[in-house]
Amino acid sequence: MQNYAINDTSVFFTKVFAPAIIFALLITTAISLSYFGLLVWLMGGVRLAKIQLMTFAPWMSLLALGFTIQLFLFFYERRFALNLAIACDMHNKQMVTNGVTTTTAMLACCVHHVLEVLPFIGLGVVGMFFGRYQILFLELGIVSNLLGILFMLTNIQKHKLYLQGAQFLFKWPNYRLLLTVAIYVSISYLLFSFLRTFA
Repeated sequence: MQNYAINDTSVFFTKVFAPAIIFALLITTAISLSYFGLLVWLMGGVRLAKIQLMTFAPWMSLLALGFTIQLFLFFYERRFALNLAIACDMHNKQMVTNGVTTTTAMLACCVHHVLEVLPFIGLGVVGMFFGRYQILFLELGIVSNLLGILFMLTNIQKHKLYLQGAQFLFKWPNYRLLLTVAIYVSISYLLFSFLRTFA
């Protein structure tokens, strides 16, 4: 049940949408700057770090974009559920479960970012091993981002965490079906990519 307070557009933008975007952009920027700083430090200069980033720019851009969207949806979902609970003066068990599920999904989606750093740091055998499979790890990260985004959209749709005016974004697309299809397509693509890498 949605309350008037959460369907008020100004309340929605100030308490849900704007903070979610700000948090997502701040965290992505901080992680990107930290990552670049690590590259500069490990490679001994800005020039080599820039070359490394430019070499993988398309993949890194997709990773950053996907990660930002995931963060936005994560904060959006949590803030919407929280404000809905406050507006309705209740703490729905379903919302708590939804928050836990989303947090778990967010952690699972973020774990692959640790693997993405390994190919670039060049630490002995680990760096050589992961360096050979950089593209595969980057593709894995992009696929993981896509699945995380669809998972969160499925949760938002399932728990109706959107304004009445935004129903067109959540009424006709079946995000659960899209997630299922994306999982099968992703597994097929990653298997093909894996076989191509080892061929």
